Amino acid sequence: MRRSILVTATPSFPVFLCDKPDSRIAAVLLLFRATIETDMKEHAPSPRRNPKTEAAHRRETRWQITLPLVAGAVLLLVLAVLAGMTPAPQAGKWADTALIFLIALSFVPLFVALVLGAALAYGVWKGNQALPSVMLRGQEIAEQVNRSVRKVSDKITAPVIRGRVLGARLRAAKRRIGRLKEPEKG
Repeated sequence: MRRSILVTATPSFPVFLCDKPDSRIAAVLLLFRATIETDMKEHAPSPRRNPKTEAAHRRETRWQITLPLVAGAVLLLVLAVLAGMTPAPQAGKWADTALIFLIALSFVPLFVALVLGAALAYGVWKGNQALPSVMLRGQEIAEQVNRSVRKVSDKITAPVIRGRVLGARLRAAKRRIGRLKEPEKG
């Protein structure tokens, strides 16, 4: 008697019949893949976060980002105050005007760099808010895939292990029978 399994999937995957055990495993894996892809498309990232990694991230953020940023700003402020306290030499009116134009010319590309840096910082901040929930979902999917693969591999290897155990039992029984048949020397 030949048995077949009917496998249905999402709209992107067809409905098909599986006749062989290998194709059944492939069908289950395809269905599992289709389920994961559908879940990823239909569900927005959950706001849940992994509490262990979130706490570690907060600690690292404090001493790797916030502390150097604050220290750099304080140092820049101290240097600006010290530079402002030094007496300026007497300069001519035209020298001051030329200096203003030179500073204004260098300000334009620096302003563009400042805007790009601010946009990049905002993007990283928004990404940092969304990433933990996405990564937690990825961890959950990886654990689910691990469990499924483990179950499938256990089902695949179970007959092989049973065969080897049976072979070992037969060899042990053969040795016992051989010992019983041998005449005792004495």
